[in-house]
Amino acid sequence: MLTVDTGALTNGSAPAAQTARPTATRTPLLGRLVSPLPANEIHLQFQRVTHIAYMQVLILTAVIYAVYVLTRVSIDVPGVTGVLAGLHVLNLACIRVARSASRLPLKIWTHTVVSVLLMTGLIHYLGATEANMMTILYVVVMLNSQILLSTMGFFVHANLAAGAYCALLLLEQMHVVPAPRLFVVEVAPPFWSFIMAAATTASLNLVAMSSASFGRVLRERSDQLTARTRELAQANASLVEKAVALEERQEELRSFVYSVTHDLKNPVNAILLTTDLVLDREGHVLTAAGRDDLDSVAKMAATTDDMIRDLLGFFRITSSVEAPSPVDLNELVEETRATLRTVLQAKRIDVDVGALPVVWGQRSKLACVLANLLSNGAKYVSAGRGRLRITASMAGEGEVVLVVEDNGIGIAKRYHAGVFELFRRVPDDEQMVDGATAGGTGVGLALVKRIIEAHRGSVWVESEPGAGSRFYVRLPHGGTLEAHHDA
Repeated sequence: MLTVDTGALTNGSAPAAQTARPTATRTPLLGRLVSPLPANEIHLQFQRVTHIAYMQVLILTAVIYAVYVLTRVSIDVPGVTGVLAGLHVLNLACIRVARSASRLPLKIWTHTVVSVLLMTGLIHYLGATEANMMTILYVVVMLNSQILLSTMGFFVHANLAAGAYCALLLLEQMHVVPAPRLFVVEVAPPFWSFIMAAATTASLNLVAMSSASFGRVLRERSDQLTARTRELAQANASLVEKAVALEERQEELRSFVYSVTHDLKNPVNAILLTTDLVLDREGHVLTAAGRDDLDSVAKMAATTDDMIRDLLGFFRITSSVEAPSPVDLNELVEETRATLRTVLQAKRIDVDVGALPVVWGQRSKLACVLANLLSNGAKYVSAGRGRLRITASMAGEGEVVLVVEDNGIGIAKRYHAGVFELFRRVPDDEQMVDGATAGGTGVGLALVKRIIEAHRGSVWVESEPGAGSRFYVRLPHGGTLEAHHDA
């Protein structure tokens, strides 16, 4: 049997299960007539609109009085002056209240309604019932507020202006208000007034349709821009986090490399010292084979020490941070020649330098590139007959190719790619210079490649055994080659 709680019915209260009904929040009418943009964006646009409207009123005032002075058109000067003063006061007041973001819909519609009423008064005093073109003043007000209103708000605004204009025509036809005349014609007959009212209403609604469409596009673009800006901000924040993490990893790697190289150098140095001590102390009793073995150990230890030193320099240079700037290769080559002067003079090497451009890059690292290429060329040329040539040429848009050429022993084609890899060298029996093997650790050209690729450039070699070598470096161009020719 179904039982009913009569007490609950008598007291007029529903059961607890029925009292917790969700209530839908209703947007106030003025809120629905305002643009759906975010509140902060509407606030910003309202501030902008009030300033634009005030500038328009200043221009309108200047135009009206200029026309009056120049043509002496018969207008109601006190009435026009009073309406213009009202427009000035309205916009100045709105500029002041627009500083606060509170109650924005009320402020926007107060500005809109009062502007329409004042423009109607101005149209009346300018005799617009005779010159219907003055209704363009309504359009100006509508265009100002198109970004502030929703689609429904556009049409409410348009029909508010149309209604005000129709009321003005009716009051003039009924002679409730006097009809100022700009021309020598009487007030339009009722039928013509009706035609003007209908045409104005239709025109303002067409403007509202266009403004609504344009305003919707603007809001969509604004929403897209806001979303894109938010995405970019998030991406930038993510990049910053990744950059910080990468810097931390690089610092860890830098510390690791320094620690490893330091730990490796100690036993290598101990090997060198031990072999030297053994040779000094026991050399006279060692056999020739024993001394040769100790000499080999010392040479290998010395080579290992050089490799550790060069590897440490390789990592130190490639991991250092330097801001890019325009780099004059002429100055850089002269500094490199000064650094290598002892080697160049000892082997009596001629160095020919052509006109070099300005490139864009990290100066200290590019100096390291030139030092390695020139010292590499000097190492593989014969004493007394060596020649180095440094030239540059333009290649494509915004790029320059630097060429370092020597007349040394050359490199077989099968080694062209390998010489740019770390610790990869041409076999000793294929790099004999003046009867001796050219030394090296296989780090210099690998460092050149790493630096140039970090500059978004490229490096390669063209060479044949006995025909010398030409090392090409492609870099971003940072100046004009012709300027250096003129110099």
